Amino acid sequence: MDSYTPHVAAANEYVKIAREQEATKNYNQAAINYIRAAQELLKATKLCKDETAINAFQNQIEICKAKAQALSAPKKTAIREGDDKEDVVKSFEVEIPDLTFDKVAGMQEVKDRFYNAIILPLENPDLFFKFVKKDYMASGIILYGPPGCGKTYIAKAAAGEASKRLGKKVTFLYIDASSVLSSYVGVSEKNLKRVFEEAAEKEPAIIVFDEIDGIGMSRSGNRSSYAQRLVNQFLSSFDIITGKSVLVVGTTNKVWGIDSALLRSGRFGYHIRVDPLDFEARKELFKLSLDGLLVSNDINYDELARMTQYYASSDITAICAEAGRRALKEHIKDPSRKLCHADLVEVIKDTRSSLYRWVDEYKRHKDKVSEEFKDLEELVNKIDEHRKQVS
Repeated sequence: MDSYTPHVAAANEYVKIAREQEATKNYNQAAINYIRAAQELLKATKLCKDETAINAFQNQIEICKAKAQALSAPKKTAIREGDDKEDVVKSFEVEIPDLTFDKVAGMQEVKDRFYNAIILPLENPDLFFKFVKKDYMASGIILYGPPGCGKTYIAKAAAGEASKRLGKKVTFLYIDASSVLSSYVGVSEKNLKRVFEEAAEKEPAIIVFDEIDGIGMSRSGNRSSYAQRLVNQFLSSFDIITGKSVLVVGTTNKVWGIDSALLRSGRFGYHIRVDPLDFEARKELFKLSLDGLLVSNDINYDELARMTQYYASSDITAICAEAGRRALKEHIKDPSRKLCHADLVEVIKDTRSSLYRWVDEYKRHKDKVSEEFKDLEELVNKIDEHRKQVS
């Protein structure tokens, strides 16, 4: 069974349930299940290597999103208001990841920004407040760029790094759309507000909104009252953490899907592009990914880095895992067999960069990309040119 198959099965089940709910005029619940189906299909897309299947998944995602938007229209919803007994999440805190910056290859600019935003004020509070007023302490950062390049990974590592350097617990709240969205009117907004309230109560804290475009979706041309209410709640919730030691991070590879109001100062005012790793960082990532494994001494990290230009970080870690699986089969027959350079080269030759799909998606939505993210155009063109050269 392919790794993405369970997600496709889950998506099909959500669609089946949604259709049944449409038939009984339970429109809001149907919309939620179409959203959940789209999320499962997105997970399947990230795991699938078959281009035909990927295109089919993407088409189904767009259909599910369109259905969810249409069913969220006020004239079609006639369901009860949610209350604290129905889907309201009491706590979003999760265990701080066992990650620190030394386990993240490259990305020094991003590491520096996290340090300045959350660690520096807590390490030197008396000095910090001689230069920055407390009301401006809380801040929001958008990490944007191609998928699989470490945006969520570096955000998680920031929580571990802060706890390590401060010698104290830093609350870590990891939020994806499925943890906030509810089938009841008003409950999604309550959940979103609760995220900020919990961060304020348990400061210092880091909130990570993974794939923030799924929650802070653009209201431009979107008639869904559901999207309108969520974004409005998002905007007002920043007031809850004013003066608090809270860093809010949003990650996205779909910059065209974020509402522009969230991008201003006082909300997500800082925007950091997270690019595919450069040559030295790719070498470092290969070393980190192979560290502790049964590898031979013939690994040529320079060659591996050259062969994986414009590959996502997730592509490289997947390459190392697949090479390990192939070597293991032979090791069972020959215990002296180790994972060697040839294993990695063979897998790289069989692996197409996952960034090419993102380039194609960006081109389809480029007219919707706001000025804050127009610098992606140069990166898109470079990746596209490289694709032509290696094809």
